[in-house]
Amino acid sequence: MWTAPLPGLSGFPENHPLYQGLLPPGAGWISEELKGHDLVVALGGPAFRYYPYIPGPYLPEGTSLIHITRDPDEAARAPIGDAYVADVRAAVEALLGETSESSRTAPQARPDVARPERAEAPMQAADLWTAVGHAAPADALFVSEAGSNEVPITEYVRPGAALSHMSAVGAGLGFGLPAAVGAQLGAPDRPVIALMGDGSMHYAITSCGPRPATRSH
Repeated sequence: MWTAPLPGLSGFPENHPLYQGLLPPGAGWISEELKGHDLVVALGGPAFRYYPYIPGPYLPEGTSLIHITRDPDEAARAPIGDAYVADVRAAVEALLGETSESSRTAPQARPDVARPERAEAPMQAADLWTAVGHAAPADALFVSEAGSNEVPITEYVRPGAALSHMSAVGAGLGFGLPAAVGAQLGAPDRPVIALMGDGSMHYAITSCGPRPATRSH
């Protein structure tokens, strides 16, 4: 199980033993990541979003893709695979009814994230997100908009509770801080942690400013 690139919402517990992380948003990167698999099933999201041009095939040789989506535009836009426009939940339930138990060995789970012992200056992304992941409460709600750090975030920060990770699909900047404020309003009993890149943050820095003082006339 991977999350598609630039997903908006993960929709899958990121501490699950079958979860492999976030696919990087480049065709060459994705084809390298999916080597050794004969079938890819993309559920709900597009197949796939790409941001930088990374040379390489869309899929490894010998790999086919089935795309199930409710969005006809996404189905038409996908450069690979066979797309089916359908209700995703109903399609998955129907497929489960036709699926028998496999005797294949489950893929190896990702190793646990070791606790940080020290960090060198300048701090590396892995050290930062490792520290955040270990320090965060179990019921934390993460809102991420960190650009090039989105893939490392899913490697080192692994929320498992429902509705615990919000992110943007890209194509614009400034989503993160206002979304974090909205998340806190919507879930006042949960700690909300904004995982922000500096460029994204500066588009909406007033979201985390102090309340203006009232003025009397």
